[in-house]
Amino acid sequence: MKLSLIAEEVGGRLKGDRNYEIKGISGIKEANLSDITFYGDKRYKKYLRYTNAGCIILSQFQETTAKNIIIHPDPFLAIINIAYLFSHSEKRLPQNIEDPVVLRGKIGENIGIGPFSTVEENADIGDNVRIGANVYIGKGVKIRENTLIYPGVKILEGTEIGNGVIIHSGVVIGSDGFGYINRDDKHIKIPQIGKVIIEDEVEIGSNTTIDRGTFGDTIIGKGTKIDNLVQIGHNVKIGKNCIIIAQTGIGGSAEIGDNVIIAGQVGIVDHIKIGDGAKITAKSAVTKSVPPYAVYSGIPARERQKLLKALAFLFKSSKKGSGIDN
Repeated sequence: MKLSLIAEEVGGRLKGDRNYEIKGISGIKEANLSDITFYGDKRYKKYLRYTNAGCIILSQFQETTAKNIIIHPDPFLAIINIAYLFSHSEKRLPQNIEDPVVLRGKIGENIGIGPFSTVEENADIGDNVRIGANVYIGKGVKIRENTLIYPGVKILEGTEIGNGVIIHSGVVIGSDGFGYINRDDKHIKIPQIGKVIIEDEVEIGSNTTIDRGTFGDTIIGKGTKIDNLVQIGHNVKIGKNCIIIAQTGIGGSAEIGDNVIIAGQVGIVDHIKIGDGAKITAKSAVTKSVPPYAVYSGIPARERQKLLKALAFLFKSSKKGSGIDN
């Protein structure tokens, strides 16, 4: 790809050969003459003098051994946009309907469906959707336009998927929530008759599971990004633009506000609320509701600054008791 096209696509200012050919993207240390790279972290400043990159993206002019330069106010954002130009992720999915498949539902235009996939009756698949091999789409499922579904996904009856959603391999959406009552020393299953609603531009990582609602719906808000191996229980409500990192478990009927960040291996009990903009640090166990914009840590999770002060006092006291000075 010519540098002139790359610079135009990202809105950068090119200093160098407009016809220089770029074949890939690499880090500033590993880049070779056919690669483009970027500089956006002072820790890598020394590599400006040693990089073999064919082109480097900088926020302002600096001396470098790279053959060409693109000036852009946000080099990291620019390299992400360039990565889309080189990306083959969507191309890995089928571009047309491949045999054998079972199609009982309504199919839009420009659809790709991989072999051994099933679309059940009353399902409605929008235009420009790509569905990998061995995908099951249940009765009454609705999938809007431009959604990507990777191989091995299971989307069960009644689920609604928005526009531009990305669902990675192994995801299960709409399985029964874990709901029982105990009577006469028996666990009696509660029928799960709600559904799952995934709003626009959500991304769901591999092997994540999202349970249907018991009577209401489980909802994932627009723009939320969910990592691999996350469990979301029945009737959970997750707001817009949240980040939920791997191995997190969210108990049934919990409510997560907008722009919340939940780090890895967090456990959130059922029926609590986490306010807008809150942050939960890794390995925390959240047992009570969290106010908006708070930062919580620990087991059980508490406001982070108070927790750190308590730990500092505890360590100081233990050192005094043991006669340790440092």
